[in-house]
Amino acid sequence: MVHPLQISELCREVCEYVKATRGSSWRGTLAALSRCSHVFFEEAVRVLWAEMYDFEPLLNLIPAVVVSKETRRYSGTVFKVFRITRPLDKEDWARFNFYGRYIENSGPLRPSLRVIDWSDDSLHEYHPIRSFVSRFLPFAIQSLQSITLSVPSPRADSISDQDELTAFLHMLPHRCPNVDALSITEIDSSTSLLFIGAFKHLQELSFDEEWDEIHIDAPALRAISTLPQLRRLRGFRAFSRHLLNDLFEPGFPSLNQLEVTHGDIRGVEIVLSIISSHSFRYLVVEEPNVGTWRDYVDCLATISRKGQHLWEVSLPVGFDQPDPMELRDVADSVASALSSLSLPEATTLAASGKREGGAPVSSITTDQARKMAKAWPRLRKLDMYQTLPAFSLESLAAFALGCKNLVEFRATHCFVGTPLSPGSFPVLSHGLRLLGIESTQGEFDDLTVAGVIDGLFPNLALDQNIDDDRLINPGVEACLAALQKARKDHEMRMLTKVF
Repeated sequence: MVHPLQISELCREVCEYVKATRGSSWRGTLAALSRCSHVFFEEAVRVLWAEMYDFEPLLNLIPAVVVSKETRRYSGTVFKVFRITRPLDKEDWARFNFYGRYIENSGPLRPSLRVIDWSDDSLHEYHPIRSFVSRFLPFAIQSLQSITLSVPSPRADSISDQDELTAFLHMLPHRCPNVDALSITEIDSSTSLLFIGAFKHLQELSFDEEWDEIHIDAPALRAISTLPQLRRLRGFRAFSRHLLNDLFEPGFPSLNQLEVTHGDIRGVEIVLSIISSHSFRYLVVEEPNVGTWRDYVDCLATISRKGQHLWEVSLPVGFDQPDPMELRDVADSVASALSSLSLPEATTLAASGKREGGAPVSSITTDQARKMAKAWPRLRKLDMYQTLPAFSLESLAAFALGCKNLVEFRATHCFVGTPLSPGSFPVLSHGLRLLGIESTQGEFDDLTVAGVIDGLFPNLALDQNIDDDRLINPGVEACLAALQKARKDHEMRMLTKVF
């Protein structure tokens, strides 16, 4: 005669009864039952793992996985991050596979995975793509919203590797249609980026700025520019050799922020020319020091056409060394282009047009300075680093007179006219707080220059200068500090007499 508890169906009914009648404590009761009775173990575990609402219990079974909490930069959403601390071997998957087989309904479980950061250095030597795809594919699910991916390089002599990788990448947007943030940390230069254009809900796209092999050609740029919701684009590559001789329709309809970390000036201009977004606010270009001064002027003109809504522009780029006989004409052309740069909403501007190791050859005129102030009425921070044309004290005064909101100004050079007459400068009482000028052109007396600067900018916070900020030389700074102290002492004496 068979003992009743040897019938698995009866054990299952007992476990289901515990689940239905023990309220919130049913899991603890079944867990205790599975540990103390070999008879009930199988069915108790089956009921415990039948429905999972979180990946964490399952991933906690992998010894090499650690969990932490992080916050998404823009949304503020707190999420759990599971990190693989070392390459996984067969033994690491033993408990995962044992308990995972009891999950009957993965529907409640799978939607709990929102963010995945995947990098694997333990791929099969002879089949890296097949190994990568087989490991990642189970996690490529519809609930994913953020993917950080290191894509392995296909073997150079394997057509099948390239075909398998291409098929996987083009399938990924369809497996994960809700992704709104994609970060590519590694990818081979031979791998097409066309697949990115299929992530129709993508809002943030970034490329690792230290990975040099990422190449964005014309088809990839065209595909990325069609993304309807893309707002932030970081680590972008803009090399004109990959983009010239192609026609681009207006794109990037929702772009808010563009950061270019590799490229040349002409490539940057091409990318800027196709942006159609009216919410384009931030442009950061990190030193694409390749191109001619004409490329730089053309780039400024394109920024001017696209810059009606820009808040921040950082363009610390350089260009090829002009012919020494043309330096003054080039400097005048750059100054004219800067004075025509229309940025009515901008609060921060770094526009260098620098020539490494070169001193400025002409000063920005007062008329050009007034045009700049009119073109940048809301500007609060201005950085003019290693520019061919540089401000003089006279043109800086004209600029500050029309740019009332300016609080920070930094420049590598400044022209000091001779003879310098403090009486010819207006007393502005301007609100500028930080002033950094590394060197000057011209001969001058420290006290005279300090007197001019103190009349223009009496509110300078000399003790708040940071990094490499300095005010011409220690002598000028000392004189200016003495003038500020004398003025404050005088004000205190006047207040004492009044009260």
